[in-house]
Amino acid sequence: MLQALKKLTPKLKKDHSFATKRKSALVPVTSPAYALWTGKQMRERLQALTQPEAVPGDFPMEIRLYPLGASMDWHVDDLMYQEPQYELVYTLDNTSDSYTEFEDSSGRVHSIWAQPNSLLVIRAAGVRHRVTTVSEGERSIIKFLYTTSYDKTELYSQVLDSAPWRR
Repeated sequence: MLQALKKLTPKLKKDHSFATKRKSALVPVTSPAYALWTGKQMRERLQALTQPEAVPGDFPMEIRLYPLGASMDWHVDDLMYQEPQYELVYTLDNTSDSYTEFEDSSGRVHSIWAQPNSLLVIRAAGVRHRVTTVSEGERSIIKFLYTTSYDKTELYSQVLDSAPWRR
């Protein structure tokens, strides 16, 4: 799977979101990664955690690269479906010194160094989080969504239209 995703590297484009120096590319639906993360085993594992049961969203899967100098400031994920989607961040590789930080309900900040082959699940419109600046190495992830409703908010098309792989 990693080799198939590495082939997408030439397609990475500068991300013009609020993330700094991040690059992104679309993961084709024919990719082994797409099949893995939307397949039966993953769906069943996530459905055991969500109520009602979540299914793969119809927002495209992305590969994202955080090279030297890249970061993403504090934010709460946009609500793209009427029911908050689950944003899944799978770390492919991480040789960086960057951390994912999030605030708990009391405002206390926690830091996580995302190990390769680890998965972080964040519910949209929920926890405030960020990715600290990469000052050595790089980090590559796959980001994809699960949802309990395909009913979209207005933000869905805005986020889709702003994706770097759409340009």
